Amino acid sequence: MRADALLANVVEPAAAEPQPGLGVTELLAASTAAHRRVVAGALGLRAAASAEEIGAALHEPERIAALAAGLSADAWRLAARVALFGDELVYEAWSGRPSAGAAELERHGLAFAFRESYSAIEYHMPADLHAPLAAALAAPRTSRLERARPARIIEAPLQLAHDLAALWAALARAPARLKTDGAVYQREVPRLLAALPAFELHAPDEALAGMRLEFVLAILRDEGLVHVRVDDRPGADVRRELVTAASPAALLALPADELRARLLQHNDRSLLAGAALALVGSLEPGTTVSLKSCGAALRGLAEQTGLGIDKRVSDFAVGFGGLHHAWLAGEVLLGVDQQGSPSAVRLRPAAVPERSRPALVCQGNFELVALAPPTPAERLVLALTCEPVTGQAHVFRLTRDSVRGAQRSGVLRRGVVAALEELVGELPQNVVASLLDWTASVRPPLRLRTAMVLDSGDEPTAEALLAGQLAGHVVERLGPTQLAIRAADLAAVQAALKQAGHELDPGIDRVSGRWSEREPSADEAERCWLPYAGSPAPRGKQLSTLDTAAPGATPAPVRAVAAAAPEEDDPLQVVLDAIERESDVFIVYAGARGTTRRRITPYEVDGAELHAYCHLRAEERSFWLASIMGAVAAAD
Repeated sequence: MRADALLANVVEPAAAEPQPGLGVTELLAASTAAHRRVVAGALGLRAAASAEEIGAALHEPERIAALAAGLSADAWRLAARVALFGDELVYEAWSGRPSAGAAELERHGLAFAFRESYSAIEYHMPADLHAPLAAALAAPRTSRLERARPARIIEAPLQLAHDLAALWAALARAPARLKTDGAVYQREVPRLLAALPAFELHAPDEALAGMRLEFVLAILRDEGLVHVRVDDRPGADVRRELVTAASPAALLALPADELRARLLQHNDRSLLAGAALALVGSLEPGTTVSLKSCGAALRGLAEQTGLGIDKRVSDFAVGFGGLHHAWLAGEVLLGVDQQGSPSAVRLRPAAVPERSRPALVCQGNFELVALAPPTPAERLVLALTCEPVTGQAHVFRLTRDSVRGAQRSGVLRRGVVAALEELVGELPQNVVASLLDWTASVRPPLRLRTAMVLDSGDEPTAEALLAGQLAGHVVERLGPTQLAIRAADLAAVQAALKQAGHELDPGIDRVSGRWSEREPSADEAERCWLPYAGSPAPRGKQLSTLDTAAPGATPAPVRAVAAAAPEEDDPLQVVLDAIERESDVFIVYAGARGTTRRRITPYEVDGAELHAYCHLRAEERSFWLASIMGAVAAAD
């Protein structure tokens, strides 16, 4: 059955707006002619080469491989941190000279400089060079991968899409409670794990289900399919729930290749995920290698980049940890040994079978039997309307509670019966009769609203107020004497009535705590579940800092910044002053994944740690004071 026909009954979400990228051709076009001449010369092109010609040359596999092989150790490390391990910046020159590695990458068109502030210049890698450069950097390690012959191959065609459909349906039927910091309550985890489709695999650490849940929740968040609902009514405990937002119908209706590519866009949940996919992506399609050798190669890449991996973690765990997201997305196949434990990986997308007729039948005992694995689109309808049957992954049971829950959710546009008929064809008469009976008393979800009501006492007074003093404050007339006004306008309404000789007598609004409403502020749990917008684009002005006279010298604009930079204050003192003033600070932080510049709101200093809200990550974090290389108070 076609996915678009099946999902015609499901409410569709609003289309997401495309995010702009930083392509190398666009960056070269915005550079100076002298800058392009230097890059063209470094690539062996004619001096007058255009931005399009240089950009096309940088996308040639042989040329990018030659560039990667010829990079110095410092330049290789900076490039690998971004292309393989997901760092956002190549380098940041903070009141000083850029590194030789950053200058080398800039000369070859692999990095571009942006002036972020008077004393900070950031180097960014073009977005369209991440994947080809990652493959070129990882390719030399593929010769160390050991070929393997597993007992059998396990495919997981679009397993993450099935998990997404099932978990979204579970949240549509019953929201999940959240803690203050946005974490899901532990008592909710078993229910969410049970909602995931059955999957037979012996994972040695028994954590595969937890990994799947973590991945799917992150994808739901970043795709804008869930949000946090906060109930903070006065006189009651604050209740935070993770509820569904937009429907995943449009996402699940994508063709298999597009859906797989969409899922792989979220392949950054692990530090090693990007490097692992680049490593096996350099192999010939169909090649099978051991997970242990993949882990050893990943460890070597990380160490060469300056990122240490705990020696207590086995090579197998490193390899499996880096590749399980790509496997669940259907990009690679997993090989298992005689005991059913993962042991190898094969580079080949999992085959997604196409069908022209329904692969499910409905029996008179209210059970739906899958004759073939359902598609993600079919999984969404099944998860909304049925309960899984323990020990029978291919059987789904219609129950009164599941059917009423699906009808009540309002997700199925034409109702449960129409959705199931689209799914399986003709339903047994007794099933149709029961479904209609179960759903007859279920009302569709209502959108209710509240209002601050001003009762004028009589109709003539209401007419006079509506046409006079309260003309700009009345939202709607609810009745002959009742006028709805905005809670935020109460003070203005009171003043307007006083000028007209009337007195406002507060009623239930003061009892409910809404007499003097504060401005709404984002809850911490809400901030945790905001969609990730990706790496921030450079906000500063693009610079052309290459010096054609001396290729190895420090670019002139950076030299001028370094010479004119004022003497910096002690970072700790700047932070302590900001805590006292309750203001923000710009810091340069040398973390495990490179040096970054962040805006933070410091809260407190606890021993060797600083607790602060990080505006770059949009969450509260802890920073080692010894790793703060510089700090400047924010002007605003």
